[in-house]
Amino acid sequence: MLEDHLREATKMVKQLEARVPRWISVEERLPEPKEDVALYIRCGDVSFIRTGWRMGNGQFICPNDSLSGYEVTHWMPLSEPPKEE
Repeated sequence: MLEDHLREATKMVKQLEARVPRWISVEERLPEPKEDVALYIRCGDVSFIRTGWRMGNGQFICPNDSLSGYEVTHWMPLSEPPKEE
């Protein structure tokens, strides 16, 4: 009985974790082409986050911007935009 409850609780936790965005290492995997993502970038001693980047030809691209000299370490899918009422 207790084992059944634990098994069900574990299943529910895994389902919830799958719905929560998390930072993904670029060493683990890269986003799908044309998927809008947020990037965690390291440039020297400074780290920052940029949004709206996409993969193209195996590299992160953004119109009118460059990642030259930056090290992308992690990325995260963007959440769905709000729906208009």
